[in-house]
Amino acid sequence: MHLKKLYLICIGIISLAGMNAQTKYAKIVVYRNELSQDYSKENYKIYTNDVLTTDLRNFNFEEFYMQEGNFKLKVNEIYSSVYNVTCKAGLTYYFKINRDFSLPDKPILITRVDSIAAVKEMKNLRNNSTGHAKIRKLYRSNSVGLIFDVGLGLQSIPMMNTTNSDMVSISFGGGANFGLGYNYEFNDYFGMEFGISHQTSFLSMNITNASISFDRNNITFSPFITIPVIKRNSQRIKLGGGLDYYFTSQLDIDAEKLKNGFKDLWSYSNTFGYHFKTAYEFMPSTKFRVSTGLEYRVVDYKFYWGEKYGPTASNDLNSPNGSGIFFCLGFNYCF
Repeated sequence: MHLKKLYLICIGIISLAGMNAQTKYAKIVVYRNELSQDYSKENYKIYTNDVLTTDLRNFNFEEFYMQEGNFKLKVNEIYSSVYNVTCKAGLTYYFKINRDFSLPDKPILITRVDSIAAVKEMKNLRNNSTGHAKIRKLYRSNSVGLIFDVGLGLQSIPMMNTTNSDMVSISFGGGANFGLGYNYEFNDYFGMEFGISHQTSFLSMNITNASISFDRNNITFSPFITIPVIKRNSQRIKLGGGLDYYFTSQLDIDAEKLKNGFKDLWSYSNTFGYHFKTAYEFMPSTKFRVSTGLEYRVVDYKFYWGEKYGPTASNDLNSPNGSGIFFCLGFNYCF
């Protein structure tokens, strides 16, 4: 039943993302008409937000699209020239890129030109592009990074009492989580996230003569949608939900120093779960992203076998609830 509900939710997310994926773009045209022969054979490299977009030959023009907002237009890596552009959807922006031969070092100048003058100057220029004009997104499509999560489980299972009659428990849903993640974004509003991580839960308080921990590994798959906070998309809200697969789940019990205690390793069956997540993301630079948010995870475990002992059928350790709420922190490299 849980998986069926999750399937319907994922379909809903994908449908909503499809509706929001109609991103509006501005058309950017760059052209070059240098009359001097000194640099006529040099191809200028055109970058948007430090990403190579196209080459520009002399007496040629190139076209591409940028999402509404701000971006950095740069020519060449060495002795580069930079122009900070603010564009609006549905409009066309023209930029002439020529060297200033009146100066000794002949620097490259980026000049914004009005449409009437630009169309007149471009009348006899060539466009070497084939097919449709390129679309350059302000957000990079791929990212890999580190995952750090800490959380609280929804169920606490009593394990023992201290000499002060304090109850010591463990939660199969809380603990600390560390892993690696990969994100791919199909457009500025919709993407997929994959992750693999290791999660550990400990006793609710430290015991000097006993230790119990629950460890499991997790593979996640999650479609998500994003909502820009500001137009340039360097800050955004991320909403998603997806499937989890838990494997090699083990409860490590070391309590043989206690009266009637024992030492054993209990294994739990591999199982599926699901999660919902909301996060706030920002980019301190064009290649790095930081995210922080909350995640709600739902999973149920089933005891499989023990090396020596095992829980009774009515014991909560036989079918523990592994659901929990987590605070998430992520660091990603974007490319």
